[in-house]
Amino acid sequence: MNLGTARIAPGTNVVRPVDCSRAIYPFVFCHLHASHAWRWIVGILVCLSVPVDGYGQDWARKMFSEFRHDFGTVVKGEEAEHRFEFQNIYLEEIEIDRISSSCGCAQVSYTNKKLKTWEKAEIVVKFNTKAFSGQRQATISVNFANPFRGEVQLTITGLIRTDIQIQPGAIDFGSGAMANIKTQIVKITKYGNPNWSIRDVQSAYGNIAVELSKPRRFYDRTEYELKASLKPETPTGFCQGELFLVAMEGNREDQIPLPFSGKVSAPLEISPQVLDFEKVAPGQTVSRKVVLKSDQAFSLKDVICAASGFACDAKSSPKKVHFVELKYTADMTPGRHETVITFVTDIGGECRIELPTIVTIE
Repeated sequence: MNLGTARIAPGTNVVRPVDCSRAIYPFVFCHLHASHAWRWIVGILVCLSVPVDGYGQDWARKMFSEFRHDFGTVVKGEEAEHRFEFQNIYLEEIEIDRISSSCGCAQVSYTNKKLKTWEKAEIVVKFNTKAFSGQRQATISVNFANPFRGEVQLTITGLIRTDIQIQPGAIDFGSGAMANIKTQIVKITKYGNPNWSIRDVQSAYGNIAVELSKPRRFYDRTEYELKASLKPETPTGFCQGELFLVAMEGNREDQIPLPFSGKVSAPLEISPQVLDFEKVAPGQTVSRKVVLKSDQAFSLKDVICAASGFACDAKSSPKKVHFVELKYTADMTPGRHETVITFVTDIGGECRIELPTIVTIE
């Protein structure tokens, strides 16, 4: 009899619930006196009447490593989000039936409804700071339909302050080459206590630079202006994190999070990443297309290759995307040959990008 235990994937250190039907039935009918058998039968029926979900709660929870998140102190209108990650550690496919929140202060969604073995997904919780205020708590119920019924409950808490305004509620650096990423300006206003102050701005992300103005104090509010920028050495790719405004009000210290995100792309991108001239006959001439792309209009100044046999027209007018045709005439030496083709552009005065190239002469 199946009591709703998912089959655990190899290498997972999880204890299976015991299938008591296999263990108890032989004992009852082989070893009990007939006059007492009915009592055992009733007991077994009561045991088996317990919903399968009782076991389901346990198997479903084993996929999660975190069940609670505290947003701390956030301000009205701030974009606050947390993701609860879980992983399918079972052989069966996992399917989410539905998710719900006990409070409108938490807006919930998921990144993937069905998960095969070892696949991961996230329960996304957005703290609704625009419509709610004060101390808030919500329970998120994640209900699974397959392979068995089960429910996992997650909890979020947080304090939404209405006396502090931050505009915008999150820093968006946008996307583009580093030269096109602009400094972002954030205005911070605290109503009430005129002695409120920001003592520090902290972040675990090392490639963001901030500049905080001196406070402007009025009878009913205090204002700051914060400038945030990405450092020139910021690597390409996505950047995401939080700034923490360390604020003092009397003897109380608050850390107010301010999320930021952006994507830094290379000043010059090339496609394909590797150029392959495959199965070229000796003396044969073949061609390939190469795409050069940038956020700004640029000119192609030169194409350099140490190996012989390559030719292309390097002269071009300024534009953001260049389609370059490379021609190659194979020599009489069979085998695999590797070289690098360098494209020289006028981005930032001069910007070069290399393209690994493989030629196979047969």
